[in-house]
This record gives sequence, structure tokens and C-alpha cells, in this order.
Amino acid sequence: MPRMARPTGEVCQKPDGTSDSPVRFKALLGSSRHGTISLVDRAGYEDALAEAAVREASDGYTEALELHRDLEAKARGNITVAGLFLAGAFGFAGSIGEGGSEFARSLFALAVVSLGATVMSAFASLLTKSTKSPLSGAEIASMVDDLRRVSDEAEMPERLRRLKLDVAAASNAAAGQLRATSRAKANWIWLSQILLVASAVIVTASVVTRLRMEVP
Repeated sequence: MPRMARPTGEVCQKPDGTSDSPVRFKALLGSSRHGTISLVDRAGYEDALAEAAVREASDGYTEALELHRDLEAKARGNITVAGLFLAGAFGFAGSIGEGGSEFARSLFALAVVSLGATVMSAFASLLTKSTKSPLSGAEIASMVDDLRRVSDEAEMPERLRRLKLDVAAASNAAAGQLRATSRAKANWIWLSQILLVASAVIVTASVVTRLRMEVP
């Protein structure tokens, strides 16, 4: 009776004693809700994993970069709004200084300080930058040129997989630093927004106090 093939790389024996060539068997790695996951050969799945690593790293960096840009847009928005409040406050400064009470002048001064702090914290968010970036096109092109100079074709698949993993590692490192930078930006923006809301309340109270004084 012919032996049955085992998942150890043995050659599958035919009834006449000959063997199939090349040997190809499926290695069962696990299962998921979509069914079992099988791989044809080691080189194939290593290449597939390298490709997946590059895609995941690229997607992760893209998401981190989008978050980074959204936070910078919010910081610039806070600066714009705070600048408008400051312009209005300075336009109202003469009225507060001439006929305003000590309380109204104190509120006005507090509002100006709060608006200034809003702008400064938003600027601090913009100044928080990331220093790492994924491999540039020129760097990847240089790596590909080096790969083309490999004389031993047997080394090519492994060298190509290493290149892909290097690209993925650089993208992951850049994405990690971007996320850390974004957390720092978010903290400054949160402070800026709190100060902006406080400034709006103080400015409103200052204006209302001044107007009430003008009502006979």
C-alpha cells in the first residue's frame, strides 16, 4: 500500500513507486472565519508577507500624516480666530480705557493675555515637527540599482525581500514618530482651544460690562 504524503516535505509516492516532481504541499498555518489559510511554499509566503508589510507600513504612514495635517489645520484655525478677537479687542481698547471701570479694564487685560496665550500655544503646536520620513524615491532607486548588480541570481529573491522589509521598517519608524509628534501637537491644540474659549467668554463679559455702564 502506497504511503500517504505527510506535511513534512516528503515526496508523494505513486502506486508504481515513482514520485511527483516538483514536490508541492500545503502547510496548514491556522484558520479564520473565512476558512483555512494555506501556503504553497516558504519563498512564496515570505514574499507575500514582505509585500503585506510594505502595504501596511505605507497605509500606517498615510494615516499618521493625515492626522498630523488635520492637527496643523486646527492650530492655524485657532490662530486665525484668536487674531480676529485680538483685532476686535484692540479696536475696543480706547472705549474701555476712557470710560471703563477698573473691573472692565481688568477683564479687558485678562482677555488680551488669554488671546496672546492662545496664539502662542497654537504656534507651539505648529513648531512641533517630525524629523523622520519614509525612504524617498531616490533612496529606493539607489537600493534597486544595488540589487541589479547582484551577480548570483539565487540571492535575488532574498535580497528583494530584504529591500521590501527595509522600506516597510523606514515607513513604520516615520509613522511612529509622526504619531508621537501628533500627540504633542494635540496637547498644545487642546490648551489653545481652552484658552480661546476662555478668551471669548472674557471678551464678551468685558464688552457687556462696558455697555451696561453706558446705559443710563
